[in-house]
Amino acid sequence: MSIDIEDDGLVMICGTDVAMVELAVSKVQEIIKVFVVGETVTGKVVRLMDFGAFVALNSNQDGMVHVSKLAPYRVDKPADLVNVGDLVTVKVEEIDDQGRINLTMKGLSENEALWKDEKGKSTGNGFVGSRPGGPVHRPGSFGAPRTGAPRPRI
Repeated sequence: MSIDIEDDGLVMICGTDVAMVELAVSKVQEIIKVFVVGETVTGKVVRLMDFGAFVALNSNQDGMVHVSKLAPYRVDKPADLVNVGDLVTVKVEEIDDQGRINLTMKGLSENEALWKDEKGKSTGNGFVGSRPGGPVHRPGSFGAPRTGAPRPRI
């Protein structure tokens, strides 16, 4: 089998074993795949960070699902919902100017089994370091910065 790549990007694959030629064609197509916004892909979770989960879109490219895009409800940590190795369905939401692929799992019926028991749903109120019942506001915490001088009374 031979694979020739021309300067203009043309790829020519030749061989006598049809199965091997077809495998080579599929591998080349995977390498040169360009994802587009709106495209839906099923991939494997390959890495978890506090801010999101990385999903392998193919053997050559990963995309990231931000923690806020994992479920139709608030999830504190991606590890509360998914594990490395899980298969999930994602949609390409954005490809930024650096070529990073941003994904979402929201709104995809294929993920409903993952959400059915609200797995990983946050029980907090969303305020870091806040007290039960909401944040505490003290007098003087709003308005002009404190300078040491008393505020005029009206």
